[in-house]
Order: sequence, then C-alpha cells, then structure tokens
Amino acid sequence: HISEYAESLGFTYVIPSPEEAIARAQNYQKRYKEQIDLAQKAMEKQDYQTAASHYKMAATSYGSMKPIDFVEAARSISLAQEEKSSQAAIYLIKAALGGWEDTNSFETDSDFQFTRDADLNKWWSCLMRVVSELKNND
Repeated sequence: HISEYAESLGFTYVIPSPEEAIARAQNYQKRYKEQIDLAQKAMEKQDYQTAASHYKMAATSYGSMKPIDFVEAARSISLAQEEKSSQAAIYLIKAALGGWEDTNSFETDSDFQFTRDADLNKWWSCLMRVVSELKNND
C-alpha cells in the first residue's frame, strides 16, 4: 500500500479522494494554461525573458507540456540569450521525444542560433544525436 511505503520512507501520504484528485488535476491544468497564455503574450511583445520564465513555470505542470510548448520555451530562452541556454536544448530534446516532427528547424531556425552557438555542456550535440536516432527509427 502506498501509504505504508511512504511511512517506511519517513513521511505521511494520504491517498486523495477522487474529488480531491480531480480538483488537483484541474488546478494543475489551470495553472499550466495561465502560464502558457502569459508566455505567448510575452512572446508577442518580444519580451523573451518574461516568456521564458512563464514557459519554465508551465513546465512544472506535471506532464501538461506539449511538444509545441517545449519548442516555444526553447525559442524564448534562446532569444532571451539566457546564460543557461542549455535548458533550451533540453526542451528541444523533450519536444523531439514527444513527437515534434519539424526537428530540421532546430538546426535552421535563426531563433535557436544563440543556443546552437553556446552549446553549453554539449546539450546541442546531444539534441542532434537524439534527432538523428529518431529519424533512423522512422
């Protein structure tokens, strides 16, 4: 039983009622949508740093992110020229693994140029390996 397992790890866990579980899921979805909406508005205003912040908050929404959200999150991080732009490459990896079909754009889209050039911790190289593997498996 999960409650006993949690107790063996030193904490208490109470299984939520179906109503509580539904309410939590709806709350996560609401927060995700709010963050995506704010990110998209910031992108329209070319406020890339704010957009990146909202996309990162949306990414904490327990699986709500779609491949397009990861691509746009990566775009905002790259355009904001964030010091830790490796997060952009990680988001693109998640987009590719999630089924994003236009992976060729990762190498050609000028919006990702900063991230390609930075290649912090070789994440861009890792992204290109993932894309290559996915293409080989098609």
